[in-house]
Amino acid sequence: MVETCLNENVETGLPAPIFAQILSRRAEFAFVVVRKLHQAIPDSELFNRVFTAALRAIHSGSAEFRHALTTTGMDYYRSLLRIIYISLTAAATQEKHTLEFGLLVIDLLDLVVAKGFKDLVQAAHQHPDSANPQDIALVTGIVQATLRLKGISEIHTGLANHLHENQTIRAATTLFSWAEQLAGADGSDPVYGELSVLFLLELSSVPIIAEQLALENILELFMSTTLAARITAQGVTPLSNPRLHAIWSRGLLPLALNLLANIGTRYGREIITFLKFFERQIQTAIEGWRKPSVVVLPAVNEAIGIGMIIAIVQRMGGKQELASSVSIDTSVAAEGVDYLLGHRNYLKSLVAATSLEEEEMMRGGEEEGELVDRVVNGLLTVQGLLQEDGEE
Repeated sequence: MVETCLNENVETGLPAPIFAQILSRRAEFAFVVVRKLHQAIPDSELFNRVFTAALRAIHSGSAEFRHALTTTGMDYYRSLLRIIYISLTAAATQEKHTLEFGLLVIDLLDLVVAKGFKDLVQAAHQHPDSANPQDIALVTGIVQATLRLKGISEIHTGLANHLHENQTIRAATTLFSWAEQLAGADGSDPVYGELSVLFLLELSSVPIIAEQLALENILELFMSTTLAARITAQGVTPLSNPRLHAIWSRGLLPLALNLLANIGTRYGREIITFLKFFERQIQTAIEGWRKPSVVVLPAVNEAIGIGMIIAIVQRMGGKQELASSVSIDTSVAAEGVDYLLGHRNYLKSLVAATSLEEEEMMRGGEEEGELVDRVVNGLLTVQGLLQEDGEE
């Protein structure tokens, strides 16, 4: 049924501008069916055929697709991209894939990711009022699903080449620098700053692309922006400025971690410069564990990231240079975390949700709620990391 809908859109030859509503309704119906099918049989190989049909529908009108990306007329193609995302998520459960499937994925990465992301950046700049930030999030989700595919690592080289040819990395850094202007007159919600860095974060998990990012001086480019200056000047928390904190803790910090892990000691000096630049933010995060009045998951994840990056730098032989360059005293956080873990009921009373998803987690889990479970497990990780730091 899904293939029939998608193939009809390709084979009828109806001009998209005239029959846009028909095409969109077919694609939306196909997406609803695919979503329900994935909920029922998430590991079915049928999704490979669905993926092929959806990609064919995009390729059959690639010029129209790219025009839709740049002009925000994405209703029809958004459904196709959602179908592709679900199909790739299902394909990631399979151990092997055919050569033909791998080649299709490389085509997808060229048109939808390398070219498509750049087109969406153009749309955000030229049509800020009508552009949908969730389209960038969808493309990032497709990257994430693609990189989880097993047995076709050759797609990494193809993706790296396409990114280089289309200068997609530079487009992402440009979007980051534009984020405050695109957030409106007061610049209060620079959502594109978070979306651009999350896109690059997914790419940085691939070693060959991590090298590309390093050659582009990615961290230096980010540190030169007003967004980065605001983060380090204010010392943001998940409650004082959720968006800026997310840009730092969900984006910049794990991006630096990925680059260090994939490139190694050759990137150590850049990481120390990065930590020095965000010294005030790191100090704010550490001080937050002295006597917290509330404990939230984003702060826990931030503490894990800080602990991990310090531990890796030290293990790579950079302890002395780190100590002489950056003023970081993790003992405050270590003591605070130890106290909380030693008083679990008190810790439970402090845990609060910062999103609708976390509110759902508060009601899940075994006894105390899934959110409390994740906070406790996260703090145990922080405790282990900070103990290692203290023993170094």
